[in-house]
This record gives sequence, C-alpha cells and structure tokens, in this order.
Amino acid sequence: MSGKRNVKDRKSADNPARFIDQGLLRSDATEADIIRLCKGAMKYRFHTVCVNPYYVPLCKAILGGSGVKAAGGIKTLARVQKFLKAGATRIGTSSGVEIMEEFKKIVR
Repeated sequence: MSGKRNVKDRKSADNPARFIDQGLLRSDATEADIIRLCKGAMKYRFHTVCVNPYYVPLCKAILGGSGVKAAGGIKTLARVQKFLKAGATRIGTSSGVEIMEEFKKIVR
C-alpha cells in the first residue's frame, strides 16, 4: 500500500478538504460561477461552499447528497434568517457573538 490517501477519503486525518469552506460571495457571481464552485467542492470533498443567499437553493440542488454543505458569510441576524429560509444548514460567520446578542434582545 502506498503512502498516498484517496482525495475522496474526506475523513482522513491528513486530508485538508474536510476543513475547507470554499466561498464565492462576489455580488457579480453568475450561475455558471456557482456551478463551477460546487463542482470543485464536490471533486475535492470540501466541507462547505459559502455563497450569497440567492444561490443557496441552487447549491443545495447541485450538491445533493455529496456531503458538501451550502452556507454563506453573514454578519447580521437578518442575514442568518434569510440563509436559513433559503435552505442553508450551516452559517459561516465571524460575527457569531454579535448575532447571538441581537437574537437575545429579540427573544426577551
């Protein structure tokens, strides 16, 4: 057996793909760009593709049962809600604390 591991083995400890959230958040991204993004993510078995909420349903349709999730970078509770409504199953953000503080104010 060679020392190489199959790229498809996403659970392999030395395969960085399982840690990668590949993103395309440009406002001028096209459907063709999103399709390329998803195909690349499936090829290398990335963890997530991060897109604007408009493209989440397309990503979910393309990614199907591949194990790659569709998500996006968001900074507000309103964006979280928009992504979840669009079908996102994971939220990628650097503003988690701020979002939860905003949420706490609403549910009091």
